[in-house]
Amino acid sequence: MVYMKITFREYKNKDKQLLLGLSNKLAAHSKQIDPLKRVLNLPGFVEIDVAEMLENVQKYRGKIWFAEHERNVVGYIIGAIWVQSDKNKLEIGSHILGEVLDLYLK
Repeated sequence: MVYMKITFREYKNKDKQLLLGLSNKLAAHSKQIDPLKRVLNLPGFVEIDVAEMLENVQKYRGKIWFAEHERNVVGYIIGAIWVQSDKNKLEIGSHILGEVLDLYLK
């Protein structure tokens, strides 16, 4: 069995183009494997998607982490902590609600 040494580092504003490039790869892969061919990912989709995720990360105490192997970025994970609604609190009690917004691994 071969193990890869993966390290992680947090996203910085200078990483936006890197994030866009990886998100484009993920979008292309999603389109390619869609058995119903309903995923379009038209031009401009990734830019809007990444802008929304960056907004949610900032607004909802989120984080973006890059995975690196031998100083090359091989993936990312984006997550946020949502504000729990009153309805949700009544349903399941008071909790911290985290969500993985996007995940890519080469």
